[in-house]
Amino acid sequence: MDFWTSIGRIARNRLAPRSLAKGYSEIAESARRAEELGYNALTVPERHFQYNGATSYPLVPLAAVACHTRRIRLTTGSFLLPLHDPLRVAQDIAVLDNLTGGRLMLGFGPGYRPIEFAGFGPPKRTRGARLMEAVELLRRALSEDEFSWRGKFFRYERVRIRPRPLQRPHPPIWLAAGTSLYA
Repeated sequence: MDFWTSIGRIARNRLAPRSLAKGYSEIAESARRAEELGYNALTVPERHFQYNGATSYPLVPLAAVACHTRRIRLTTGSFLLPLHDPLRVAQDIAVLDNLTGGRLMLGFGPGYRPIEFAGFGPPKRTRGARLMEAVELLRRALSEDEFSWRGKFFRYERVRIRPRPLQRPHPPIWLAAGTSLYA
């Protein structure tokens, strides 16, 4: 049986603010403690436009956590891929997979909060199709030496991701969705 934990809530609530620097250092300490206790993996969620939204790009805190841990698997907890350029994400994933010694796992979700889609531009109604296209594009970017892509939302010609991810063909990918992806 595997045990996972989620880290990344920087502030408890609006009425009890804490410094963000302290909150970030607590993420690293929580990760060290989870590893000491034998947890197999930890997740960092993507959050935007809310009080505890200080983990807006989960690969960044995971890179910091990687410096303080040796064994525990590091997972993006519902990385909102429809809000990002998947080629850029693929490049960052490849670098982080190497930095972590192959401990990276990927959890992607479609997102659900209208404010996130309004803030970043893609129409919310396209989230399911964008997620599925971006995941397939990302798989190809991470596993093929060179690829081209002509999809509904993204187009790339003769692209090579360097460095290659340490895990082959790519880090494990999980998808999360609480409703129909096309709702």
